[in-house]
This record gives sequence, C-alpha cells and structure tokens, in this order.
Amino acid sequence: MYQILDLLSKQELESFNYLKQRFYKELVNGFYVYAKKKEKDNDDNNVDDCVNYITRYTSRPPMAENCIKYEDDKKMIRWWYNRHEGEKYIEVYESVENF
Repeated sequence: MYQILDLLSKQELESFNYLKQRFYKELVNGFYVYAKKKEKDNDDNNVDDCVNYITRYTSRPPMAENCIKYEDDKKMIRWWYNRHEGEKYIEVYESVENF
C-alpha cells in the first residue's frame, strides 16, 4: 500500500495528500488492500484481450476528418485537437507541405 500511496502523491492530485495524511492519522494500526493475483501474461484470455485492444485502435484513423480544414487559396491546413492532459485545445496552422 505504501508504494501506491507514494506513486499517487507524486501525481500532484489536489486532495490526495490530505487524504493520505488522514489515512495515516486515523488508521494508526495500519491498513491493507486486497488485490487479485495477476493472471499470467501468456494466458489465452489476456492474448485475446490484447489483440482486441490493438485492432480496435489500429482500425481507426488517428484524427477525425472534421478536425482538418484545407484553405485552397493559401495552400494551408488548419487542424486541431483537445489534448487529453487537462483537455487543452490545440490548433495548428501549417503549409500543405509540412502537413
């Protein structure tokens, strides 16, 4: 459990450090977490799950076409996406050659 708490505290989650201190203060006799034993990596189910995961993402385009706009008169491309870390909106404007 120490390793989990340590890893989570490094993620700079706002309320996590408060929660961690509260655990140590209130649970003076310690605590434990039950975690299922990890299945073997070569298990048939894991291989199937891995193949399904890979094919699901490789069969899709990396970017939706509606996020790409071509300006023919300027020979420029404008494309955008939302960065998953913090849902930050990113917009890129570049020449056709660079795209």
